[in-house]
Amino acid sequence: MYTSTLFNLVDLTGLTDVYINNIVLHSRPARANKIEKLARADGAKLINSEYGVKEIVVEGYISSSTRESYESARDTLLKNLQAQEATLRIPQIGSLRDYTATVEDIIFSDVNGGFAAFSIKFVCSDPFGYDPNMTVALSNSSNTSATSTKTFTAIGGSYRVEPTITVVVSAVSGGTSKYIKLTNPATSKYIKVTRTWSAGDVFVVNCQSKTVTVNGSAVDYTGVFPSWDTTNTQITYDDDFTTSRTVLITFTYKKRYL
Repeated sequence: MYTSTLFNLVDLTGLTDVYINNIVLHSRPARANKIEKLARADGAKLINSEYGVKEIVVEGYISSSTRESYESARDTLLKNLQAQEATLRIPQIGSLRDYTATVEDIIFSDVNGGFAAFSIKFVCSDPFGYDPNMTVALSNSSNTSATSTKTFTAIGGSYRVEPTITVVVSAVSGGTSKYIKLTNPATSKYIKVTRTWSAGDVFVVNCQSKTVTVNGSAVDYTGVFPSWDTTNTQITYDDDFTTSRTVLITFTYKKRYL
């Protein structure tokens, strides 16, 4: 019996007369493969391969003393399943995991007096599960070089992550019309911002939300938002400041799971 299953911040197991006894979630997300036949040759080539949606089924039952109480509990359960693209937080591997889910179907069966079993099918538009807590790979790691590669422990989870990278410019000389560039050296993908940098500037790249800000305001950038595979353990900082700099680099992410 599950003692905690949250959807849109509501614990379904805390609803009156509602019990959850099984969660089916171990099917891998559907993977869409685009394959094109080779011209004038046998075989084909994989053009693209991406994960689509994931399905999670929550099973349980309503057990009430009367038919009227059962119907009231059913109404309350249905009322709390209306949200779209909401967080479904469920116990998994001795911890908690978050999914972005919407209810697709609910089936009630074996209705008998005040008892009925149910099956709730959730469809997750984001096919991955996330650790609710942030993992800090680097925290205010100091750098005074124009080029520096920082190393951290291997990325947790079972799928590549989209981190938030923060660079605090604590001191700078010769930062007029210069760039800061952040790169995953394993893939060579980077984000680069050119502007006049001053002491106190806070440069944030959120690879999940695809936003780049300086001091909280969106800025123009070049490059492609990088992600880090579970085997990647480095980030490279570059700038072309004329004289010197002292920057503090923070790299955080949520573990992501298939």
